[in-house]
Amino acid sequence: MALEPLRGSQNLPDGQRVPGIWVPHDDHEPKETRLTLPDPGFNATRFVAWLKKRGRVRALEDCERKCGQLGLDLDHLLRMLEPDYLCRFRTSRGGKVVMIMDLPWADKCMEHYGIEVPHHGHPLLRGLKAE
Repeated sequence: MALEPLRGSQNLPDGQRVPGIWVPHDDHEPKETRLTLPDPGFNATRFVAWLKKRGRVRALEDCERKCGQLGLDLDHLLRMLEPDYLCRFRTSRGGKVVMIMDLPWADKCMEHYGIEVPHHGHPLLRGLKAE
C-alpha cells in the first residue's frame, strides 16, 4: 500500500515540500474471483478434495473407483493435469498410485467451488444438530 498526499499540499519556493496529510492509496486491482489456474470442473474438484482428505496419495484402483462414482474418466483427468497438479506414480513395490503434486492449487480449486470435506463426519458440517 502506497501513500500519497491529499491535493492542495503546498510547495515552498526553495523546493521543500510541506507534507500535508497522507492517505492510504490502494494501487492494486480487486482480487479476481475466477480460478485462473487449470480449472478441472466441479466433479473433478470433488475428486481432488477426496484425494486430499486421504493424505494426497491413493492407489490407482481406489482413484478409478471414486472417479467412476463421480462420472469422471481418470485417464483424461490425469492427461489434463499431469505432471504439475496430479500425477501417476509406480511405487517401489510395483503398485500404481495417484498423487496431488500441488496442494495450494487443490486448496484454490476447493475454495473456488466451495467444497469442504468434513473431518470424521462432523454433525454440524452434515447439517445435523449436535446432541
